[in-house]
Amino acid sequence: MTLHLGGVYGDRNRAEERSVSGYKLLDTDVEKQLVPENDDLHDAVNPADASCKDAEWIEKHREAWIREDGPQKVHCSRQDLDRRRDAHSESMGTDEFIDYHRKVSCTGPDIMLEVKNKNLSALRCVNCVSDRGIKALGADWMRCRYSVMERTPDGSITW
Repeated sequence: MTLHLGGVYGDRNRAEERSVSGYKLLDTDVEKQLVPENDDLHDAVNPADASCKDAEWIEKHREAWIREDGPQKVHCSRQDLDRRRDAHSESMGTDEFIDYHRKVSCTGPDIMLEVKNKNLSALRCVNCVSDRGIKALGADWMRCRYSVMERTPDGSITW
């Protein structure tokens, strides 16, 4: 299980203290199942090799993945152009996702979307790359239509 760290909320030192103190409260069995992740530090600690394509990078690091942990997982994100560097966008663009999926699907990893509205983006992306058919799309719409309809085109809540 990935524990996502990095919510600074204006006070980096206090955020780090909260993360450490919360982690110390965990039961040892729970602690063993967690993989801490911090997007702010990731590139400094584990920089990508710019000469490798995404699929090559995934394949190269597959050997470090432990089979008992489940399928290898990769993250797919989209930069929010109105926010700081590495800030995730509200949703995943289908063109970007389809392009990324084509590049890495041959390596077989699970793809996690790093966007704010993960559920709606996931439904949209799954429907773009699968042959689930119109019935599945209709069922997805029935589950999420109110969430979609309550937002204006700029993403704000309408009620």
